[in-house]
Amino acid sequence: MAKMIFVPKSKQDSRYYYIDNDLMQFPNCWCYCIYSPRGDGKTYSILDLLRRSGIMFIYMKRTNDDVRRLCAGSGAADGNKKELTIDLSPFKPINRDKHTNIRCAAIDEGIAGFYDFEFDSDAQVWKPTGKPYGYVLSVNAIAKYKGFNLDECDVLVYDEFIPMPWERVLKTEGKAILSLYDTLTRDRIERGLPEIKLIALANASDITNQLFDILEIIDDVVMLEKNNKKFFHDSYRGILVHRITEDEFPAKRKEKTGIQRAMENTSFAAVEYEGQFAFNNLSIIKKEKLNGYKPVCSFKHRTKTFYVYRKSGEYYITDTRHDKKFKFYDLESEIEAVQFWGAYGFDLRVALFENHCICSSYTAYNVIFNFKKYYKVG
Repeated sequence: MAKMIFVPKSKQDSRYYYIDNDLMQFPNCWCYCIYSPRGDGKTYSILDLLRRSGIMFIYMKRTNDDVRRLCAGSGAADGNKKELTIDLSPFKPINRDKHTNIRCAAIDEGIAGFYDFEFDSDAQVWKPTGKPYGYVLSVNAIAKYKGFNLDECDVLVYDEFIPMPWERVLKTEGKAILSLYDTLTRDRIERGLPEIKLIALANASDITNQLFDILEIIDDVVMLEKNNKKFFHDSYRGILVHRITEDEFPAKRKEKTGIQRAMENTSFAAVEYEGQFAFNNLSIIKKEKLNGYKPVCSFKHRTKTFYVYRKSGEYYITDTRHDKKFKFYDLESEIEAVQFWGAYGFDLRVALFENHCICSSYTAYNVIFNFKKYYKVG
């Protein structure tokens, strides 16, 4: 990997986020999940760092249509545009500030590249020139291009990895991202190259997003939110989560716009301007003493086992075992998942809706609330 050229802190604009600081402070991580309110310069920061460092990268978007939109007005990589019209490339603000002309050109369905564009006066068309700075790939196209040689890319950037509630997301999105990462990294290690860095950027909206879920860090991010902390760092697993807060930008304008004033104290403002997971009910996560509770059953979801207790019609789901008398269900078994859902799961979900059930972790809440997302129970 080419050496990353970081901007010294003394020269950083304190109105914006610099990923340089996370990479310098936590250099040994392979996965960086960064979320914040809208407009803090996350995408700008990583793309400008990779551009000036000459580091090849893969820039992930969710759908083929997303990739197609990035190429709007630029044509294909072989050059076919007499005019460069609309520019939806994430390099647009960098082009403005750094006087470059980097645009996105389509290569095939679901894949494109970022190139310098020059005007060919003989053919009277704008054409991509030179080698690409990086590739654009949609999650939908991973299976199609997984076998292609992309080993010159040192960084995998997944932009907007947390979808908004109205976006359609593949149930296997998280697995697809990690599968691509694993394939690329395993090949590099066999040839003596360093691991790829996965850098995932988003605005806060859904804490149960596919990436947090597959990494099994939902509960860690919940505690980050509840304790009002900025970082979760697992040095053994090599994972960093950075919750960007407004106090990191002392020079940023504090004056609110018209829409910011109008939307104060709404879930929209909490997500867009404050970087909170306002669409998730974190208040249901509580720790209870088990005095008076009777064991109901237990179930295993992935690597974690949860225990269900009941007292006076109220349920409590926790990872604490207080009694040996539990009917156990391994949800990885399709038969046992169906049995659990019929015997207890449906009633627990109703209890959640009616506020007669609390959980010690968000994972326990999420698996019951979204049971059919994880298990086939008819």
